[in-house]
Amino acid sequence: MRKSLGREKSLVCRWLTTLLLIVGLVSCASNDQPTQAELNNIASPQQWLDLAQRAKEPQRSEYRLNAARLYLRTGRLDLTAQTLAATNPQALASQQQKSLLEAQLYIAQGNMAAAEASFNRAIEQPLASNSLYNERYAVEAAIRQYYDDYWHAAQAVAKRYPYAEPELQGTLQQQLWQLLEQSEQTFTVTINDGNRDLAFDGWLALYRILNTKGELHQVLAQLQQWQQQYAGHPAVATLPTNLNAAMNSSAAKPDHVAIILPLSGKYRAQGHALRNGMLQAVLNDVESPTQLHFYDSGRNTIAALYEQIKAEGHDIIVGPLLKQNVRTLLELADDHVQVLALNQIDDDQASSHVSHFALSPEMEGRNAADFFVTQGVKHPLVLQASGGSYQRIGRAFEMAWRDHHDEDQAIALLPIQDSKTMQKQVQQILGITDSKARATQLGQALALKIESEPRSRADIDAVYVVGSSQQARLLKSFVDVTVSPFADPIGVYAGPRSHNGTHSEFEGIYVADIPLLTDGSLTEQKAKLKQLAPDWQYQDMRLFAMGYDALSLIPQLDALRQLPGFTVKGLTGSLSVSASGEVGVKLPWSRYRNQSLQPVSS
Repeated sequence: MRKSLGREKSLVCRWLTTLLLIVGLVSCASNDQPTQAELNNIASPQQWLDLAQRAKEPQRSEYRLNAARLYLRTGRLDLTAQTLAATNPQALASQQQKSLLEAQLYIAQGNMAAAEASFNRAIEQPLASNSLYNERYAVEAAIRQYYDDYWHAAQAVAKRYPYAEPELQGTLQQQLWQLLEQSEQTFTVTINDGNRDLAFDGWLALYRILNTKGELHQVLAQLQQWQQQYAGHPAVATLPTNLNAAMNSSAAKPDHVAIILPLSGKYRAQGHALRNGMLQAVLNDVESPTQLHFYDSGRNTIAALYEQIKAEGHDIIVGPLLKQNVRTLLELADDHVQVLALNQIDDDQASSHVSHFALSPEMEGRNAADFFVTQGVKHPLVLQASGGSYQRIGRAFEMAWRDHHDEDQAIALLPIQDSKTMQKQVQQILGITDSKARATQLGQALALKIESEPRSRADIDAVYVVGSSQQARLLKSFVDVTVSPFADPIGVYAGPRSHNGTHSEFEGIYVADIPLLTDGSLTEQKAKLKQLAPDWQYQDMRLFAMGYDALSLIPQLDALRQLPGFTVKGLTGSLSVSASGEVGVKLPWSRYRNQSLQPVSS
């Protein structure tokens, strides 16, 4: 383990700080006065040194080592070195303790060669106590991490785990996950290869399960298999406290669900589409015991409806739909009531019993930014129409894009003024206007009539339209005729709010929308829905799908929330739930070819 020692001292101090925070003060027991209770209350190095002056061996060395430890923890390296140099223990345990403290001191000073020598001296013989093994693996992990050997540092942390105090084990688990995340070997080595112990294999297997994102039913099956294979493993205690309950309840459907929707009034159409989706979810599961109880927020106040729901004994509520009604309900709801709100919630109302599901503009913008990253888009142009929803999409896209990229991969955001001026805007932003002007100037300077083909900018590699369906179709045709034949074609992308069905002008455009509208395997279900509701537009069908998925999610909410990033398939997309309870939707992308949608892999 050799590497240049010219590292920044601040990095060394940071590693040592981490090390010392998780290596607690060890007070050595003594049969002499003072009592153990008095020793445990000592917080000053000088107090230990005063005791050492009056004590005999082996207590004298033990007290001086405790003083050195406190000096080290407070960053007084010179006093640490002086104290250790003046300490000459005779007992094996104290000798090993001194060597481990010296190793930590040398790490803090950046002298890794001396640190390794002291560490090797400490472990020449089996260590005399569990507390020394705790410190031994802490020091080894720090040394390995200094040399960027995250793989063996993780193994050292795993070996340390059973020796550490229970209150430190949660910190050690996080340290282990971070080291495995930094190691390039985590997903390439074979478990049980004979070179590691079973405890580390168990940690590694659990890390792989929790960090290989996929569908929920798969990970639950893997976790159950892991629990059987590694029964008694210390990591069992570190699993989320209600994960076992979530695994057991992920297939259990509730007997009764209270649903608050606007079934009359201004938002009646939206409420009916959501309601029909929920009813369809129950009808499709003939063995489901769930009974749905609908409450009309169009006729009654949320306060009155909540009192009625409480009186009838329901403890699962889906809804309401309107943002203000959601806030009112959450102000009234007891902690034992599980709520799946059908709109975004405010940060101050987040809690463990509240989840929220919304096909929001923010979700649409984030979805587009994430897809562009998978497609290798570097410099997108965003054309954004006026209107609150479109502006929210644009802001969300920009924020998500910045999370993935630096300033060199900035986006170009251009407000759409109106459809009549859009073509001129596209020509200007793509450089066609400037190209024509340069050709005209050149012809005037040479007194010649120059025939030229305008050239468009080569850096913009995608156009994302955040506007109406009509604007998306017009934009696609404008881009097709504007991009010069010398440049690579530019893809045009649109989200659900810019898509309302097949159209010849959509040819070649990329579209993100819910599977019910784009997935060929759901064509029959989509056709039946159109027969039942021939007047429905795409927005009604999206709400139908949202209602269907909202009801289907209820049995799986706890498990999904404990395993952020894992998904279940729904009519609206791949659904996941964050630790804070937000239901995320990953929309599939397709491309129009011959007036039909072809899936695009991400």
